Amino acid sequence: MERKSTLSRHYGLYHAFGLPFLFGTISPGMRNLPLALRMCKRLPVKCDQGPNLIPIPEVLLTNIHERDKSISSNPVASARVFDIVIKAFFSIIMGIPLHLLRGKKSIFTRILATPSTDFTGAYGKIRAIYGVIEAQGSGGLHIHFHAWGMLDHNRMSRFIHDKNFRLEVTNFIDKIITCEIPADIVEGEPKEARPIIAAQPYPNIANLSQDSAKCRLRLQAHRHSATCWKRKDCETCRMAYKRQQAQLTYLTELYAEMDKNGKWIPTRKHKDSKPGNEIISPPPPIDENSPLDPPEARTVGFGMARKTELEQYQVEANELTSSLLRCNTSMQPLISPSQAKSASYYAANYVSKDPFELSSCLPFLYQAQLDLRKYGSKAEDAGEPSRNVKVLIEKVLHKVNKIEVSANQAASAMLGHDSYFSSHDFTYCFAWDAVKRFHEFELLKNNLAREKHDSEEDSSSNVISDSEEDESDNEERSQKTARELVTTKFRNAGKLERNKDGEVITINQVTKYINKGEYFDTFSLYDYSAIVRHSSNVTKKKKYRLRGRSSETAKAHRG
Repeated sequence: MERKSTLSRHYGLYHAFGLPFLFGTISPGMRNLPLALRMCKRLPVKCDQGPNLIPIPEVLLTNIHERDKSISSNPVASARVFDIVIKAFFSIIMGIPLHLLRGKKSIFTRILATPSTDFTGAYGKIRAIYGVIEAQGSGGLHIHFHAWGMLDHNRMSRFIHDKNFRLEVTNFIDKIITCEIPADIVEGEPKEARPIIAAQPYPNIANLSQDSAKCRLRLQAHRHSATCWKRKDCETCRMAYKRQQAQLTYLTELYAEMDKNGKWIPTRKHKDSKPGNEIISPPPPIDENSPLDPPEARTVGFGMARKTELEQYQVEANELTSSLLRCNTSMQPLISPSQAKSASYYAANYVSKDPFELSSCLPFLYQAQLDLRKYGSKAEDAGEPSRNVKVLIEKVLHKVNKIEVSANQAASAMLGHDSYFSSHDFTYCFAWDAVKRFHEFELLKNNLAREKHDSEEDSSSNVISDSEEDESDNEERSQKTARELVTTKFRNAGKLERNKDGEVITINQVTKYINKGEYFDTFSLYDYSAIVRHSSNVTKKKKYRLRGRSSETAKAHRG
């Protein structure tokens, strides 16, 4: 059910904060994490004699097959380490502690904080994050997330044509994201017998940049594989590597141009536009009489600085994140609106993938049952109920093997971990119920006005007013009576009622909002549904009764 709510949660965050400015992926390599190796081998953290860590056995650090075997044999430890690593990333590196924003320990003032008091970390000020956990083909877990914060796309669209504004944006991106690898790191990298990352100590501030560059060079360089060409009609890598070479991080305006082979390729729109001196058209004028933003006709392109061919294959990364997590990460800045929208569509198609519906299981179960009857089993206990169940489950799993449910994912669910990480809680606002109630209110008001008009015509034919003052008093009293009648009918509609069995019928959200009281008079339906929670005060008496025994016997049994 959590996976089914992914799209609606993204929908709510997009409406609240607009387009995100960062699309990140973190895939912790458990075989490179000392904590995972310790937990899988159940090694104590500290010695009894002092604070020093007990060293990890040499065989785990030198033999990659032993490390993979140790990790794969303990999915529970892997799931726990994954949860610890991702929470630490958001709380320490990004600076947005999720445990303070959600759940029982949430701080209400932090949720409604203004941008000046937002959380600040290695990616600047962050207002919201949302990420979904997925399983890889190897069984390991990874997370895709969106982050909202430093860059407002609506504001950027108004000033992106200004050269000084673009320079501030690119300077900010260069501070948090990089694709560059220093030449001395490349030259000093051993070609054979590379040191194992899990055995390397964490860096200090002095050598953080060098350590991060080594980790990015080993772990975050794209290498072409068969998955790069999943679609046979695609002639290039679906990850778009290698990327365009550029000496500077840039923003420019693009348009589609047909080459000599009849293919459409993106190119700079303005002929005088060049790296370091890009030209972008001014934004469309704002219509003061329209509540909508003017349609955007420009296509803004963004690219990171990649000076060498090696850097053209480097994945976008954050220096601190790469050094501390020591795993495969991708931190793609979504600077142009087209990039942010593409990431949104990708999220809609990918992170909201849901296992099959119950109705979709029936064909698999039916076909597996037919195969069991036709082919049976060759085991010694063939025909036994236990063997039939094993064969049936095996055939069902073979038929649905494309669904990404790994042992680590199952262990994470059994440990009670959510399938997503979020800075906000979510609730439903049933707007169509409000629209329906509004139409009912308008219809009731029009009917009362019509009845009032008919009664005035009848009374005017029989009764003549003695003075204009009496006529105005009657008019005021009549309007007040109509308002009170409308308000009373409107408030009482949908209140608690009981059916013929005496059971209470549940009221909807709109009716609760109508009867919210004076304290919440200034709240809109959106604010009311997001902030106010209704809990039942009905306490059920516990009945100590076991099957086949009286209540007294049950109490004695429990005592």
